[in-house]
Amino acid sequence: MAVLKNRPERALPEGLGKSESRGVFLCTLPVLWCDLDANGHLNNGRYQSYLDEARMQAFDHAGLGVATMRANNQGPVIYEATLRYRSPVEHPESLTILTWLDSTNRSRGNVKQEMYRASDQCLVCEASFKGIFMDFNRGRPINFPERFLDAFGLP
Repeated sequence: MAVLKNRPERALPEGLGKSESRGVFLCTLPVLWCDLDANGHLNNGRYQSYLDEARMQAFDHAGLGVATMRANNQGPVIYEATLRYRSPVEHPESLTILTWLDSTNRSRGNVKQEMYRASDQCLVCEASFKGIFMDFNRGRPINFPERFLDAFGLP
């Protein structure tokens, strides 16, 4: 997974995956044929699954992988999801997904994502996920670990 400093405005810039620094995480996922709808487009409900996978890869890269969260009985809980579909996705295709933490107040955060078709670098979906980081034993929000915030370029 590449880590990028600045997100693109609309079109995915040439060579995006070659630059690395803190803040924005990039992953590429193949579109599965079984995720298409009757019109041959990526089913609207499946967009969220691809975004979920990219988000978890970014969390893992930031030091909060699934195994770590399970061992500590901690993890993110999404309380609001907003997706804006921009262009259809067909098969065969790969998707490039950018993930970054837009804001946080230590235990709450707003994760932003942009999804691009790899074939033509067209923006196909913009998403925002508001959530909290929870201690599941106590049932209470807790602060994000410092290394996690640092990986996302936040103070």
